[in-house]
Amino acid sequence: MDITKQQGKYALQFLVIVILNIVFALYMPNGEAKPALTDYGQLPTIQNMAISPSGERLAYRKTDDKGDVIIIYSNKDNQVVGGVDVTKNRPRDLYFISENELILVVSDFDRISGFVGEYEISAAYVFKIKENRLQMLLPPGDLVYSGQTNLGRIIGISPDGERVYMPAYSGKQISSTAKAMRKYSLLEVRLNKIKRPGYHAHGSPDTNDYLLGKDGEALVEERYNNATDEHTILVNDKGEWREIYKQNEKILTMQILGMSSDFKSIVVLKYNAQTGRKAHFLMSLKDGALTESGWSRVDADIDHVILDVNRVVYGVAYAGFNLSYKFYDPKIDQRMQHIMAQFPDHTVWLESWSKDWTSLLVYVEGPSSPGDYFLFPEGNAPSFIATARPNITPEDINPIAQLTYTARDGLSIPTILTIPQQHIANMKNLPAVILPHGGPASYDKIAFDWLSQAIANQGYLVVQPQFRGSDGFGIEFKEAGYGQWGKKMQDDLTDSVAFLKKKGIINADKVCIVGASYGGYAALAGAAFTPELYQCSISLNGVSNLNRMLSSSEFYFGSNHSILSYWELLIASEQVDENSLKAISPVNFAKSVTAPVLLIHSENDRVVLPRQSDEMYSALKSNDKVVKYVTIEDDNHYLQRSKGRIKALKEIVQFLDSHIGNAH
Repeated sequence: MDITKQQGKYALQFLVIVILNIVFALYMPNGEAKPALTDYGQLPTIQNMAISPSGERLAYRKTDDKGDVIIIYSNKDNQVVGGVDVTKNRPRDLYFISENELILVVSDFDRISGFVGEYEISAAYVFKIKENRLQMLLPPGDLVYSGQTNLGRIIGISPDGERVYMPAYSGKQISSTAKAMRKYSLLEVRLNKIKRPGYHAHGSPDTNDYLLGKDGEALVEERYNNATDEHTILVNDKGEWREIYKQNEKILTMQILGMSSDFKSIVVLKYNAQTGRKAHFLMSLKDGALTESGWSRVDADIDHVILDVNRVVYGVAYAGFNLSYKFYDPKIDQRMQHIMAQFPDHTVWLESWSKDWTSLLVYVEGPSSPGDYFLFPEGNAPSFIATARPNITPEDINPIAQLTYTARDGLSIPTILTIPQQHIANMKNLPAVILPHGGPASYDKIAFDWLSQAIANQGYLVVQPQFRGSDGFGIEFKEAGYGQWGKKMQDDLTDSVAFLKKKGIINADKVCIVGASYGGYAALAGAAFTPELYQCSISLNGVSNLNRMLSSSEFYFGSNHSILSYWELLIASEQVDENSLKAISPVNFAKSVTAPVLLIHSENDRVVLPRQSDEMYSALKSNDKVVKYVTIEDDNHYLQRSKGRIKALKEIVQFLDSHIGNAH
């Protein structure tokens, strides 16, 4: 791909395109060619783009029918300067740590000695661009315990750039009353010499995170003991580890994010008791005192923070259907606000930046963008770099709208609609798909959602209610979903159908509920608990048996683990008993289902085990219900391979066409 061909496509021109696309959507003549389903299911052709420290090089992942490669391109020389084939792996992330060194984080499914089945295992590699050499950074061995799946995490680099610091379970087993354990240590890995890694900090079996100091020293260690529920933060004070924070809690209520730029405080994320919003706090290294940073808002949660490879925090991103930003440096903040203004009503992701912050790389997606990369160099005009989906043009995107309806108990439910282009001028009596998100502690953004766009492109209105329990709308909204699986959370979806029916927007006889993960549970719950409402139900990697789900979590993590406590809180407000979970598990209500059901499950799903769909299929078949079961081979919970996405998408559209009428 020649990324110089579209240099000079400036942000002002992009706004003109937005306006033209709205007009096009309203007046597009019938018979125009539309993207194929494979264009939506295919992974983005260009993704994971990053800029080098000098701002002179770009790296990106290019995926097509020929394979999967990482390409390094010189902006200065306008030519490709390197590349590596990653077809056999699954690249998850890439970033520069120098002009000549690119970190690749990859994952793949493999067996682990002593364990049953295959697991998704991540690893980090350094690609030496000049030498055209790829080297694994932390291979399992005599120091690194082989029975772990996450070996791709780097939490910082040394000031001289010669070493990276990576946490991993290591060393010999430590006997405990329950089981054999290992220390979660911070290891030092040399980039220029292939040799055994060394210890940077030894840690303990309860350690789960580290932060580095200004000179690369291990400065902060976070621990959580699942047996005692003790959350502890330690600081390295002249070689001695000193405790600055201790709290007993079954579920962690505070998340360590990184370090302040002066290295005097830890940046943490927790809910503000006064505003009810997810807020940004500073924890003093001196005494653990927490103070509000002043960067939090009363009208928005913090979605994430902007931090570098050493986890120094530079700014925050606020939650919302469209992200917004605030940076500590007024100059950077002003530039980012200017960039955001170029793309109104779109989601703008700050993907990467040069070391001196003079060049900013952003990724834009939304009503007029299927995913586009723009480079904003200081003092020069912005440049369009590449589009993620070359087979889908801005004119192909189905319009995206927002609405808010009131649930039966008075709670306001924000909602995203994706509207088929052919119906935008007459939104009456449309066939509809209710598409609840996964999580459930998550939320949808106005972006390019490949699934909702593909379904809308077939003529179906796509409705994405942000039901209670969703993240991003404050603690009160989130807590309103605790213990409401199959109850008020499900009522919120039911009420979206009632609202749109009353407005005359949807045809109540042509409604299907579709979802993945928690959304898959909601799809099955819709079929089981409100059988009169839906004409079909599609569950993708969804949960059907909550008792089974919790017992699986207990098996993998242990009865005392905070993950189990987390699910017990979300599902049943900690009031867990077998009968109450049976009463909200769709697998036990197969007899009530009247609509045809499509079950799709990835064979390598380790988040929701395929057994969940196996049991639902057996229950429906034994009750003589119409059900189809499709297995997605060689893919995981998130459908991260094109082949798996395309197969799932084709099955979904075929099922919709068969049961709520071909809407093309």
